[in-house]
Amino acid sequence: MHYVDIKDFDIDVGSKADATLAVINAIEKCREYKNVTLIFPKGIYHFWPDKAFEGTYFISNHDDDGLKRVAFPVINFDNITIDGQGSDFIFHGIMIPFVIEHSSKVIIKNMSIDWEKPFYSQGTILDVSSECIELGMSNESSYKIQDSQIFFIGEGWSYSPWGFMEFDAHTKGPAYGSWDDPLGTSVGDIKFEQGEGNRIRLRGNFKRLPEVGNKLLIRCANRNGAGIFIKDSRDILLEQIDIHYVNGMGIIAQKSQDISLNRANVRIRPGSDRIFTAFADATHFVNCKGVINISDCLFENQADDATNVHGIYTAVEDILSSNSILAKLMHYQHKGVDICDVGDEIAFVDNDTLLTYGHGRVSDVKRINRDYFIITFEDDLPDGIQEDHVIENITWMPELIIKNCTARCNRARGFLITTPKKVLIENNSFSIPGSAIKISGDANSWFESGSVGDITIRKNKFMDCNYVYGPWGRAVIDIDPEIRKFDEGRCYHSNISIEDNLFSTFSTALVWGYSVKGFKFTGNTIEPTDTYPQNENNQYALDIKYCKDVYIDKNICGRSEQVRVNNKISKMD
Repeated sequence: MHYVDIKDFDIDVGSKADATLAVINAIEKCREYKNVTLIFPKGIYHFWPDKAFEGTYFISNHDDDGLKRVAFPVINFDNITIDGQGSDFIFHGIMIPFVIEHSSKVIIKNMSIDWEKPFYSQGTILDVSSECIELGMSNESSYKIQDSQIFFIGEGWSYSPWGFMEFDAHTKGPAYGSWDDPLGTSVGDIKFEQGEGNRIRLRGNFKRLPEVGNKLLIRCANRNGAGIFIKDSRDILLEQIDIHYVNGMGIIAQKSQDISLNRANVRIRPGSDRIFTAFADATHFVNCKGVINISDCLFENQADDATNVHGIYTAVEDILSSNSILAKLMHYQHKGVDICDVGDEIAFVDNDTLLTYGHGRVSDVKRINRDYFIITFEDDLPDGIQEDHVIENITWMPELIIKNCTARCNRARGFLITTPKKVLIENNSFSIPGSAIKISGDANSWFESGSVGDITIRKNKFMDCNYVYGPWGRAVIDIDPEIRKFDEGRCYHSNISIEDNLFSTFSTALVWGYSVKGFKFTGNTIEPTDTYPQNENNQYALDIKYCKDVYIDKNICGRSEQVRVNNKISKMD
C-alpha cells in the first residue's frame, strides 16, 4: 500500500482556499501506484468549479446533462482509497464532488460533503391568512425581489422558485397532509414583497394555509449534479460518509456492480437548522448488477426517496430487420444512459400488460444519439413484437440487501424496489410521509423496470408512515405496477414475503397491491396509534387483487383488522 498526502500539494488545510487543483494533481500522482490511499489530514477543505475537471455525463434521473465540473475525478483506477480522516468537504456553485468511472476496488471514506450556499432556501412561517403569508428567511438565504418576483442568488447561479414544501417544526418532516402543494396555489400566481429585515411576504389566493411556526422550504433550480456518481465501475465501498447537502441525488450508480454503502448517510449536519439534505433521492441505482449492500445508513430530509433500484424500459421505436430494432429512451431524465452491451440478455415486454413474451441476446449495439440505439440480436426477434413495446436488460439487475438503516422525514417514499434478483430488507426503521416500501414497475411514464422475483421484508419498524395523503403511496407497503391490461393467468411480481415486522401506525392501510404470485404476510405485529387522523378512504389492512398463492397467518393485531384479497373480505389471521 502506498500513501499520497494532500498536504504535499500546496494546500492550506483549514483555510478557505480552493483545494480543487491540488486534489486533481494528487489524484494524478496516485496513478503512479498500483494500490494507493490518498489521505486528507482532518480539516475543512473548500472546492470551486473554476479549476475542476470537466467531463460529459448523462446521469439518470437528473436534469441538465452534458458538461459537468468534478472535484474528485476517480477515472480509470484500480485499487484506490480516498480517506478524508473526518474532514469536511465544502463545495461551491454547480459541480459534482465525486465521479467514479471505469474503476474498480474504490473506497471513499471518513468525510462529509456539504455546500456553503445551498440551492434551496427556507423560512419560518410567522403569520398566515388566506391572502398573505409572512416568512422569516434563513440567514443563509440571499435573494432579490423585482417586479413582485423573487430570485434566490448563489455562487454563479440565480433561480426563481418553482415549488414549496411545509415542514413540521416538531417532527422535522413534511407537515401532515401538506404534500407538494402546501399553499394550494401555484408559484406563478404568488407576488413577493420585502418585509422588515429578513422577512418576506407572499401574497396570493391561498387555498391551504400552513401552520405558524412550521418551516416553508422554497425549491429552486434543477437536479444539476450528484454527490457521488458511480459509472461503469465495480467493487465500490462508500464508508462513514455524511452527505449534508447536494443539488441532486446523494449517491447514484449506473451500469456498475458490487457496491457497498456502510454508514454512508444523507443527513442534516448536527446543530444545523436546515430542514433539507439532498435535492432528490438519497441513493439511486440504475442498471446495476452483482450485489448492492446498504447497511447502517441514515437517510433523512431528502427531497425524494431514500433509495430507488431499477432498470430502464426502452421503447421499440421501429423494427429494422428480422433481428434488429431501433430503441428509444423515453423519459427525459434517462436520455444518454447506456442501455446494453454485446452479450447482454434482453427481455421483450408488452407495455400494456408488463409481461415478458420473449428474450434475445445482443450481438451489436450502436448509439445514434442521446435518444436512439440500434440493437441487433443473435437470433430473430420474438413473435408478437411491435412498436411501443419495450425491452429490458435483465443481465444488469442486482441482488439487494438493506439492513439496519433508518429512513425518515423526507419527501415522498422510502425504498423503491424493482429488481428480479434476491432482495432482503431487514431491521430497518421507517418514518416516511408516503409509502415506506414501494414495489412498482412501469413502461409508460417513468419507464422504470422491472418485476420483483424474491423479496423478503422482515423485522422492520414502520412508524406512522403514509400520513401526507398524496400520490406517494396508498399504504405503508405499496405494490403497484402500472398495468394497463391485466392477464388473468399471469402475475407481474412474484414471491413477496412480509414477515415479523412492527407496524406502529395510525393508518389502517398496511399493504395495498396487485399482480403478485406468492404473497405472504405472517408474524407481523400491528400497534394502533393516534398520531394522525385516520384516512376514511382506507378500510382494509391488506387490500390486494389479481394475486395468487396468498398466505396470511399468525399476525398480532391491536385492533380488528379486515383484509380484502381478490375482492373477498375477511378478518386478518
